Amino acid sequence: IAAIEKGIGRPGDFLIASGMSVWFKGLVPGGEVANGMQGEVENENFEIVQMKNYSTLWEKLQSQKEPLTKLNLMKVISKSDEAWEVAGSEKVIELETDDVVTEGIGEGFDEGNETYVHNSGVKVAKLSDDALRSWIATFLLGAPTLGA
Repeated sequence: IAAIEKGIGRPGDFLIASGMSVWFKGLVPGGEVANGMQGEVENENFEIVQMKNYSTLWEKLQSQKEPLTKLNLMKVISKSDEAWEVAGSEKVIELETDDVVTEGIGEGFDEGNETYVHNSGVKVAKLSDDALRSWIATFLLGAPTLGA
């Protein structure tokens, strides 16, 4: 607030977030070296957003102006999805758009096609989206039935 009052920064220069994440650096239980956030990237748990996507991603994140409520759950998730798509890699996009099911174990099942949940017609992307919505509804809003 002081930076805005002094004219050093504008409200659009800041992102306000609630919560905290901690990444281990150095030795962790078991004797492995964690390397903090860089270690998470090296283990492919996170990806680095390409510089060409920074400004569009920042605009998407800034468009999420209203706090999460039971009434706007789907709207907030949709805005998050937009930001995720801007930041995401080609690898993720390929998995979501690969609808081709070829020969495999049984009719309509392809053991090599990882876009579907094993032995089902359910897309992995749908299952993960449903799980995320359910988790947010249950643990952030205290309303588990909203996630169903």
